[in-house]
Amino acid sequence: MRKWEYLMLTVVRDEGDDGGIVKCLNGEAMKNWLRRNWRFPDALTYCGERGWELVSSMRRQQGRAADNTFDSLYVFKRPQ
Repeated sequence: MRKWEYLMLTVVRDEGDDGGIVKCLNGEAMKNWLRRNWRFPDALTYCGERGWELVSSMRRQQGRAADNTFDSLYVFKRPQ
């Protein structure tokens, strides 16, 4: 039976933002994530080049409903 390993990225973005910035990796906040500015399209390329396959995504609203900021959780997997 094949075994899998999983990777989760939390990406923060504003409405209309075409990419967003990776804030958390496997549920842990990345140090200086805002200053580091790891854009989501770059993160997708990085993960794909290392064999990670996107299997799920979920958008989550942050703060007030009038606030246009939201985050998305992306789950990837690859064979162990």
